[in-house]
Amino acid sequence: MVDAHHLETYRDTARFADDLSDPRMDAVDEFWRELDAAEVIERTEYQAERIE
Repeated sequence: MVDAHHLETYRDTARFADDLSDPRMDAVDEFWRELDAAEVIERTEYQAERIE
């Protein structure tokens, strides 16, 4: 397993983002609020395969 996908790494990244004074983080916070209030969330998964 790669360290980038460990839960603590996600938490560290979230704490880092929360500490930023970047106004773009307001849009990220709004995105999470909208997801939290969502009744249905759709997703699309793509997979690519190289055929040689």
